[in-house]
Amino acid sequence: MKTKNHWAEIRTDYEDDFFRRVDAWKTDDDNEEGEVIAQVDMLTGRIVYINPLARIDEAAQEAIRSLVDEAKKEHPYQSPSPETDKHPLPPETEKLISTLTAYAKQYREPPYGREIDGTSELLEQAASALKEALDGIAGMKNRYMDGMLVHYQGDDADDGIECPVCGYEVAQNDDYNNTKPKHCPECGTKLIY
Repeated sequence: MKTKNHWAEIRTDYEDDFFRRVDAWKTDDDNEEGEVIAQVDMLTGRIVYINPLARIDEAAQEAIRSLVDEAKKEHPYQSPSPETDKHPLPPETEKLISTLTAYAKQYREPPYGREIDGTSELLEQAASALKEALDGIAGMKNRYMDGMLVHYQGDDADDGIECPVCGYEVAQNDDYNNTKPKHCPECGTKLIY
């Protein structure tokens, strides 16, 4: 299958929160508004396609491959692969998934519409596990994306500023704002001063 270029111009020079945008324009007209056709996570190299044509457009794919290569060079140990990107689930979660799958299989067998013993308890257990997972995600978002207020040891210039999670001293009160780290170097928590 021969592919073609769907866009006249593609740029990859805008980055926001470690995501590099792949912007495209259909014509060379300077007044035309471009569109974001894909984004590349520069920490992991993962691609988020926004316009499906970006998957088959030669120029878009060339720009995306270049960004993925750049991400792998900058963060070689964080680049995902299907083999290494899998995280084992806790045994209780594996058991719940297995039980839910078995129940779903039973519901697909005749006679249809019957109630299977233990369904309501299983659904409550699944809802509880889902709530726990969502709470964990919210906590991680708060800690790593939204940020947490730092802990000041005192008001003197030489007093330290600590990470609110691990207690690591990240700076001192008299440090310039542009030298204070945005994330704790010890645990990765986003810091709010």
